[in-house]
Amino acid sequence: SGLDGKLIVGYQGWFGCPKDFEDNNAWQHWFVKDVRPEHLTVDLLPSVREIKPEDLCDTGLPSSDGQGTIKLFSSQNTNVVNTHFRWMREYGIDGAFVQRFFSGLRSASARQKSRTVLANALKASQTHGRAISVMYDLSGLRNQGEDCSVLIQDCIDKGRDYYDGGPRYNTTYIQCCGIGTITDSLSAIKTHIYEKRTISWDRLLRALAGNFAGEEALRLTLWNKTPF
Repeated sequence: SGLDGKLIVGYQGWFGCPKDFEDNNAWQHWFVKDVRPEHLTVDLLPSVREIKPEDLCDTGLPSSDGQGTIKLFSSQNTNVVNTHFRWMREYGIDGAFVQRFFSGLRSASARQKSRTVLANALKASQTHGRAISVMYDLSGLRNQGEDCSVLIQDCIDKGRDYYDGGPRYNTTYIQCCGIGTITDSLSAIKTHIYEKRTISWDRLLRALAGNFAGEEALRLTLWNKTPF
C-alpha cells in the first residue's frame, strides 16, 4: 500500500527503565541522570491508565494528585507497544515509521535491544492492522571506519537478497515506489522514442489514454525491451 491519504506517525520506541533488558539500569529517555523531577526529559507525562500495573515501572516519585507514585513504561514490553498500536487503530492512525538509530546497532547487545522493539511493533501492527515501515537514523555514522552494511546484516549473514528471504522481517509494509515508476517510464521514452525511434509520441499517448487497448504488442515491447 502507498502513503496517499494515510496518517502515519513516528514511533521511536526508545523508552526504557531498569531491568527491562539484560543488565540495563537506566531510565532511558525518561531522566537525564537520576530519578528527580528536574531531570525529566519529557514535557508531559504519558497516560498509562490503560496499561496494566505489572507492565509499568515505578519511579518512586509522588504523583501531583497525591495518589501513589508516578509509573512509566518501557518500549521493551510487548504489552505496552501493543497498547500503543491499539490506540492507533482506535483513533484513526493508519500506521507508524519505527525509527532505528545507527548508534544503537553497533554492538550485538544493542542490536538485540533494537530488534526487540521492532519485533514488538511488527507484532502489534499485524494484530491491529496498522501499516509499518522502518526509518533509519544515520546521524551517528562515523566519518571513517563505518558503513551501512550493519543495516542489512541479515542479508549478508544468510547470503540471500531482500527478495529472497534475506531480511529478518517480512510483513505487510508501506511501499513507496513512485520514484521507481517514474524512472522506468522515462527510460522507456528515452529508449523507444528518442534513441531507437521505433515509437512515436502520438502512438504512445493514444495507447496510454486507452490503457493499451489494441496495443498489446506495444505494451510488451515497452515491458520487455526497455533497460530498467
